[in-house]
Amino acid sequence: MVKIKICGLRRAEDIAAVNRFRPDAAGFICAPGFRRSVRVEQLWQLRRLLDYDIPAAGVFVDQSQDQILALAGAGLIDLVQLHGSEDEDFIRSLKTRLASEEITRARTARGRPQRVPVIKTFKLSGPKDREKVRVSPADYVLLDSGAGSGRTFNWTWTTDLRREFILAGGLNADNIEKAVRLCHPFMVDVSSGAETDGVKDPDKIRLCIEAARRAEK
Repeated sequence: MVKIKICGLRRAEDIAAVNRFRPDAAGFICAPGFRRSVRVEQLWQLRRLLDYDIPAAGVFVDQSQDQILALAGAGLIDLVQLHGSEDEDFIRSLKTRLASEEITRARTARGRPQRVPVIKTFKLSGPKDREKVRVSPADYVLLDSGAGSGRTFNWTWTTDLRREFILAGGLNADNIEKAVRLCHPFMVDVSSGAETDGVKDPDKIRLCIEAARRAEK
């Protein structure tokens, strides 16, 4: 069954809704300068409120590996989502460092899963972009129309990727089922589609999760 991540959480009320309706992952924008960004102090507070068994994804944009490792080692994030211009060498190096004894020991001490997968975001502008998606060393790839654009792209471009992927971009309760049945993603990633007037809406969070759960029944 397809998984679903609700991204862009930034308030205690958002976490309460996520804890209630149980998506497969919760996302936090750890890069500064975006409307949904959270500071490290906020992330500590929100992570304490988030149910232990809901993995937290941290979204980063061209930030240093040391910044990412600090949050992973502290147990604040369980998945790293890269949305910038990070190249294959950066991803390989980051994966090696995330799997290091130091990070593993720190996460174990905090009772968090040892493995921290890396997700790399790709903007699909046509079928020609699929080869770079196929060869990425990231654990997972996320396909979007742009950085938080809130718009869909041509979902037929996801065919013949020959690897699992996460689908994002303009997804909401009205189109998730169609997207899943056409694209068969590993996971769908929803942010603006679970909001009303720029704020996470508990009813929309619920409806998006219900749509994902229905999609492949």
